[in-house]
Amino acid sequence: IAGVLLDTGVSTPQLEDTSRGFSYKSKKDGPLDLRMDQSVGMPASAWLQTVSAAELAWVIYTCGHSLDEMLALRVATGILQWQ
Repeated sequence: IAGVLLDTGVSTPQLEDTSRGFSYKSKKDGPLDLRMDQSVGMPASAWLQTVSAAELAWVIYTCGHSLDEMLALRVATGILQWQ
């Protein structure tokens, strides 16, 4: 293999513009949005207000890294307690 091209779907301006909700610097920098198109759907912060720890754990387990189910539930519970 001479090279690899990877398109993660996120650009530097999206990461640097705290109003987009992708900022990783701190919670006070901007809302947790995470939508590529801010005119569609709801921000991640609003979605987190509506889900249970079990639902969030399912998303983390299904779409996330190779965590086991119990660890996904612990992470989900921690996220919901932190917010």
